[in-house]
Amino acid sequence: MAGIESLGADWAATNAALKDIIERLGTKRLLTMGGSGGGPGAVSHGLALGAEAILGLSGIYSGDARVRARMNDTRARLVAHKAQRSAGSAACHMPWHVEQTRHRPRLHLCIGEDFPVDRGNAKQLAPFECVTLFPLQAPCGHLSAWRLLYERRLDKAIDLALGA
Repeated sequence: MAGIESLGADWAATNAALKDIIERLGTKRLLTMGGSGGGPGAVSHGLALGAEAILGLSGIYSGDARVRARMNDTRARLVAHKAQRSAGSAACHMPWHVEQTRHRPRLHLCIGEDFPVDRGNAKQLAPFECVTLFPLQAPCGHLSAWRLLYERRLDKAIDLALGA
């Protein structure tokens, strides 16, 4: 949530730079995609940029330490703490982003069915009508993106997210 160094010092500056790039390219359809710690960026920027779809791959959808503690999610503790310090607890909680916008793209979340923490993270967004959960049944743990690549299904997941 602190921004992408080469684009901007904070989330807002990064989002403005991404918007500029999208406009310069003449983008007609936008899909944002992120896995693990990149999941929050895919969701928050996808919502703000008017993405048609968002594809999350085992994302961490709550940087709020209290929510993560309830799920017993000890991953990325330092990253979540840094994000929470720079952007605040609510801004790191992806359901808050969905609640704050009228734009509701298709939000497809791929998760390892055998990894309770990923299921818990995805369930943070499950109450929204625009969200569809896609549990991957083969053993993959937190590595849903790698599982899709290994099985040559990532392109199908993208097509599904875009409604193709």
